[in-house]
Amino acid sequence: MHDKYIKIGFLNVGSLGTKHDDFIASVASHSFDIVAVNETWLRPGEEGRAPTVPGYRLRHTPRPLTVRGGRGGGVGFYLKRGLTVRACSTPTDPRYESIEQMWITLSLNGVKLAIGTAYRPPRSDLDLFLDAITDTISSLTKCDHYVLLGDFNVNMLNTSCQTRKVCEFLNSLSLKQLVDSPTHFTDHSQTLIDLVCTNINNTSVCVEPFGAIHGHSLVICKLNIKRSKYKPHTVAYRPITKINRENFDDELAHLDWEIIRELPNVNDMVEALNRNVVSVFDKHAPVKTCMIKDHSHPWITDTIKFMMHLRNEALAKYRTIKSESKKSSLNTEDRAWDGHRRMRKLVWLATRALESKYASRHGLKSERSFSCYIEIVRLIRVRIAVVQYTHVVLVLKIGDDDCVTQVMPIVIYSKHCYLKNELQLYNEVGSSLGLENLLLTEDGILEKVTLQFADLELSTAVGKL
Repeated sequence: MHDKYIKIGFLNVGSLGTKHDDFIASVASHSFDIVAVNETWLRPGEEGRAPTVPGYRLRHTPRPLTVRGGRGGGVGFYLKRGLTVRACSTPTDPRYESIEQMWITLSLNGVKLAIGTAYRPPRSDLDLFLDAITDTISSLTKCDHYVLLGDFNVNMLNTSCQTRKVCEFLNSLSLKQLVDSPTHFTDHSQTLIDLVCTNINNTSVCVEPFGAIHGHSLVICKLNIKRSKYKPHTVAYRPITKINRENFDDELAHLDWEIIRELPNVNDMVEALNRNVVSVFDKHAPVKTCMIKDHSHPWITDTIKFMMHLRNEALAKYRTIKSESKKSSLNTEDRAWDGHRRMRKLVWLATRALESKYASRHGLKSERSFSCYIEIVRLIRVRIAVVQYTHVVLVLKIGDDDCVTQVMPIVIYSKHCYLKNELQLYNEVGSSLGLENLLLTEDGILEKVTLQFADLELSTAVGKL
């Protein structure tokens, strides 16, 4: 069920040219209305390198050429289709031309909202950065509320001079910073540098891991403003290619064209001509409408999204244990790290396997090879070691030399998601793999798996979860 309040995500992606699978899965699973991104690393005209997220469009501002020749940096938004927004111009003061920020405005149920994202590189002038944002917000006088999301590269968990400057900046604009947990992780530090600042009351914010052990987390912000209904993205067209040419020509030949010459003025003639031509097209190629769907990554199935969710849960558990290392044993921390590492590798292998399968089925090129997927077999114990309430069901293809040549993960299933005591699982990559009758009973027993490949039949049973 979709939330009735507007939801915004923020992530320092560290290049939109990579990690497409995780980004697409995160946006889809959270059903964001808007996703603000920092460090896109896209130059002008390179938007094609960014992931295409179904149902969203990208609006992007690259890093100014005056900053490192335009390399790196960049800010932008993924906007849900059907959401009407207007890009705002920022102050043209030459002092601020190096500041990376982007602002949009939108109206939701009579409330005018300004949403901005800004990125400050670690060694850039903080005062100049804050002054530029202050000028921009001050110029947006007709807005009722403001939301600023960005990587300030200032750790709000300490009391340094820079932290105090940010607090003073927020107070001067009557904004509150709502993130209260670390958002950036390295081997030796956990810092809160990704901020959500707003003057909207009752706004909830949470931080969620984003795949990698190091780097930035995903910040999720739910505003106390109700969503508007989205209009589907549709286009009208005529199926010209399906016209029967013989019937079409015959229809045109039987039209009364002479009556057009008898009309008193040229405007009437044009109108009559258009009416005749359109009437023929309406008969042979009537106007149709269709919804526009974006090209995406079809191999990112619901199973893959769930696997990514479990991987992120394992990462969050490891980070919690690590931050409380004084209270927990080293053995506990090692087990948590090993659990995340195994789950992360399983997700990567499963995603690549499905991508390769999709490519081969549709005659597309794929850089992936099935030779690496045998590694999934070594990770089968992740079912017990990492997530005890989860099944990983594998399809194995046995070669002539009795060696496993292909391994395809089919489903991960949580026993917390029962459907009337029994659930029939299905093969998400197509029936051609031959998966049959995979049943899970109420007490968590996977009764029987039957896998058929041509003349090969493999039956096995899996014990209790």
